[in-house]
Amino acid sequence: MTVPMWQRAVVLGVSLSAACACSAERDDSTSDSASGVTEHFYVVNTRSESLSVLQDLEVIATIDLGNQPHGQGPSSNGDRIYVTTDGPRVGEVIAIDPKTRGILWRIPAGAELNEPHLTRDNRFLYAPELLGARTVVVDVELGQIATEIAMVDPADGSNLTALHNTYASYDGERMYVTAILSKKIAEISVATRQITRILSLSGEPRPAAITKDDKKMYVQLSELHGFIELDLATGAESARVEWPDPGVLPPGYTLGFPTKCHGIGITPDQSELWAASNIEGNVRVYSLPGLEELAAIPVGNLPNWIAFTRDGKRAYVTNTDPAAPNGTVSIVDVEKRRVVGTVDVGTAPKRVHRVDVRPD
Repeated sequence: MTVPMWQRAVVLGVSLSAACACSAERDDSTSDSASGVTEHFYVVNTRSESLSVLQDLEVIATIDLGNQPHGQGPSSNGDRIYVTTDGPRVGEVIAIDPKTRGILWRIPAGAELNEPHLTRDNRFLYAPELLGARTVVVDVELGQIATEIAMVDPADGSNLTALHNTYASYDGERMYVTAILSKKIAEISVATRQITRILSLSGEPRPAAITKDDKKMYVQLSELHGFIELDLATGAESARVEWPDPGVLPPGYTLGFPTKCHGIGITPDQSELWAASNIEGNVRVYSLPGLEELAAIPVGNLPNWIAFTRDGKRAYVTNTDPAAPNGTVSIVDVEKRRVVGTVDVGTAPKRVHRVDVRPD
């Protein structure tokens, strides 16, 4: 039986209160390049150690991986998907061909690797190691580790603890790595592979989303039922949105890594921010940049991650539901603000990403 990561963290004396993550879905290509593209949505099922592949409203394939997959980073041209694992053995990076759905290679790269992100040229994958105070940089063209970055706060020399999610700036110049227990986000220069700035937060960072102009970052915090807005120029918190707490925990809440909110994303046209509530089992929709609440959409138990279709007409929301035999994905009509389909996937589904499969 696989020992859940939270139990292992407790043994190590670490008080972790997290799970997976969520961000705005990457969209690097233009509408002209989208001709002939088939949109698939890949779902990481952590406890059943697999990927579910969705097209429209159905699961079209399941890819068995083993070794407890945690995060994934698809290339912008749709030719590769890179999955990170967090054990229970060594952490790996796994390369998958989305056309054949076959594993191309897998390499050991640390322990308990969390959510990665590719550089904008699709060449290097940045993968944070949860408790290792390092971010591994993998040359995905060669299928080998290029280097590692020591995740240390330059101000006081302390290790950044509980490294969780990685996000690339849209200009391609920076990576942002969240450190849950340190209550910080590290900004890394892609050119030098050095930490250039530390953003200190008012709580433990979970999922985040960056606007395409690289001016704002929206971050969920462990103990905040809502989210904050960060001004990336100054590093200051520029807005804070908090929702009422219903005072009732959903089934399975304490089985994973309890966090009040998990899952946040920005629509492709940058007009709306979608943010999921673990406690309420819904997704709230806000206008951008004004942050006016527009809707609250019920989805499933313990929503976790959000991805949008390229045209922004649908959102795919994973529902982890650890108390159930399997989790689900809610497919939401963005304009109508309602769920149009619910699909059964594997156990403890977390991250979901759109993969644009192009014809040969």
